[in-house]
Amino acid sequence: MFNRVVITLILAKLVILFNQLYNINFFIMLKNAIKLWFLTAVLIISACQKNVVVMEEVPIDSLAISYDTIQVFNEVPSGTKEAKRLGQRNPASDFTATGFYVAPNETLTIHMEQLEDGSGVPTLLIGTYSRYKAKWNPTVVPLTAGVNTIQADEYGGLLYIRYNSNDNSIASGKVQLEFRSGHRPTPHFVLGKTTNAQWQTMLDTWTTAPDVILESNETMLVASRTKALEYRQENQQQLMQTFDEITKAEYSISGIDNSSAEHKENVHKLLMTETDNTDYFMVATWYRTAYISSAMNILLTVDGARNNGWGPWHELGHMHQQGAWTWDALGEVTVNIYSLAAERKMGHLTSRLTRDNVWVDAMDYLVIPYAEKDFNASSTSLFVRLAMFQQLWLAFGDNFYQTLHKETRVEQATFSTREQQMRYFMLKACTISGKNLSAFFRKWGLKVNESVYTEIENLNLPTPAEDLTSKTDDPNWENKWLVIGYTNQETASENGRAANMIDGNAASYWHSRWSSNPGTYPYFITIDMKKDIAVTGFTFTQRNGSRRVKDVEIQVSPDNVNWNSEGQFVLQNVVTPQNVALPAVKSFRYFKLIFKSAFDGTQNAAMAEVAIY
Repeated sequence: MFNRVVITLILAKLVILFNQLYNINFFIMLKNAIKLWFLTAVLIISACQKNVVVMEEVPIDSLAISYDTIQVFNEVPSGTKEAKRLGQRNPASDFTATGFYVAPNETLTIHMEQLEDGSGVPTLLIGTYSRYKAKWNPTVVPLTAGVNTIQADEYGGLLYIRYNSNDNSIASGKVQLEFRSGHRPTPHFVLGKTTNAQWQTMLDTWTTAPDVILESNETMLVASRTKALEYRQENQQQLMQTFDEITKAEYSISGIDNSSAEHKENVHKLLMTETDNTDYFMVATWYRTAYISSAMNILLTVDGARNNGWGPWHELGHMHQQGAWTWDALGEVTVNIYSLAAERKMGHLTSRLTRDNVWVDAMDYLVIPYAEKDFNASSTSLFVRLAMFQQLWLAFGDNFYQTLHKETRVEQATFSTREQQMRYFMLKACTISGKNLSAFFRKWGLKVNESVYTEIENLNLPTPAEDLTSKTDDPNWENKWLVIGYTNQETASENGRAANMIDGNAASYWHSRWSSNPGTYPYFITIDMKKDIAVTGFTFTQRNGSRRVKDVEIQVSPDNVNWNSEGQFVLQNVVTPQNVALPAVKSFRYFKLIFKSAFDGTQNAAMAEVAIY
C-alpha cells in the first residue's frame, strides 16, 4: 500500500503532466479539476501527518483567485499637474482600477473612511474612458466619509477611483474604501501578482462583466470579454511586460530617468482600451488611448505588441509629446520619435522609414529649391517631416532628444504660436548639438522669420562636418539610386515625382509640372547611382499615356561636376521597354537625362522608367 507521501508526490506529478497540456483548450477544465483534487489531498494528508513536506512539488501557478472588498487609496497629483511637470500635452490616466464592475442600473454601496487628511476629494469613476461610443467618458461620483449609496446609469461599467490632490497642495491623503454591495468582480490581471493560470480561472469564474482589465507597472489594458477569451492562451505575463518595455523606451527617449524631481516617471499609468467607436481606428487624448475592436489582436498578443505594434507605440507616444516644440504641423509627426524608440526597443533592425521607402521621398523633397518648399505644408508628407527628426537622432543619438525634453521640463517652456515653437526648437537643436544647423533647417524648408537664422548665427557654433540631410537609417542606402536634381515635377495635381522614374514600377511616372507655372522643354533629371558602374546603354520605358518623350540627350559624370555628353537619341513612341546603346561602354556614377521634345508636340513631358544595362 502506498504511503501518504508517495500518493502526494504522484498527484503532484500528475498536475505537472497536465500543465504540459495547458495550451490545449480541451484539457483546461480537466487540469483545473486535477489541481483542486491535489490541493485537497495535501490538506487532508497534512492534517493527519504534519511532518510530511511536499509543497515544493506544487506548481507555482496556483488556481486560487480572490478579490479585495477593502482597498486603500493614496492621494496623488492630478494627471494635469503631472503633465505640466513633464511638459506634456496629454494627461496620463490619473485613476486606479478596483477590479470591480457594476451592472446597468445597479445600486452600489461603498463605505469610505478617511485615514489621513488630504486636499482632494476621492471620486468613483463608473465606466472606462472611450470604451463605448454611447458612454465616451465615465460617470464621476464624489465620495464622502461614511456610507455612499450610488445608482449606476443604464450603462454601468468598470469601477475606478480617482484621488487627486489639489494642484496647489502636496498629496498627503489616504482613504479606505469598503465595497459592500452592488459590485461584481471582473477578471483583473496584475503583473507580478496574477499568474496565467489564475487568469484562466478568472475568465471561467467571473463571467458577469462585459470587460476585463490587465495591468502592468506602467499601463492598464481594458478589453472586451469576447476579445479576452479569443486570446486567452496568450502569455499574459509576457504581454504586459512587453507594454512596460515599450513605455520605458518612450520614457527613456524623453529623458525621464529619475535623475531629479523634474525627470521622475509619471506617477500615473497609461490606459489602453478597446473601443466600439468606429469613428476612430486608434486615438489618444486626455487620460486614455483607444483602439477599435478589430485591432485588438495587436494589443492582446505578444507577437502583435512586439512585431506589429506601430499603432500602440504611436498612440502611447502621443502621451509623451511636449507642447513647447510640437507646433500645429507636428501633432502626427513628433509622436513618432517615441514610436521609433519603441521600435528599436522591440529589436527591429530596420525602421519604418526604411521599410516604407520614406527616405527616397525625403531625398526627393530635399532637392526642391528652398523658395519652392515648405516643411509645414500639407503637401509635405508626415513621414517625410519625420525624416528630419530622425536625421537629428542619427547625427546626435538618444542624448539629443533626452536633453531636449529635460531642458523643456526644467524651463517649463510654453508658447502660443507656431513661430515661437519653431524658434524654440531650432535654437535648442543648435545649442544641444553644439552645431550651427542653419543650412540643415533651410534645406528642410523651415520657414521662420529671418531673425531666427540670425540668432543661430550669433551663437557662433561650428557647422557640422558632414551634410546631415544625407543621413538615413537604411542599411542598403548606398546601393539605391537617388534623384539629386531636376527641372521640375508635378506633385500638386498628380504623383509625377522624378523619383518615380527609378522605382521599378512602370505604372508610376515622372511628369513635368503642369498644374501651375508649367515649364517648357528642355527638362533635365540627374541621378546618382552611388558608385561607378560600367554602362553599355540605357533602357527607357515611356509612360502608358500621353506626353511621351521623343528626343533625349544623355550626359554622364564621375563627380557631378564635370559632365560629358554621350549623344542625342530619338526614342520610339511605344510603351514597351526600349534600349539605347552608348557609343562605347563607359564607367560613371552620375547621369543626366535632358528631354528636349515630345511626340505630341506639346511642352509637357513624362517618363515611366529608366535603367541601365
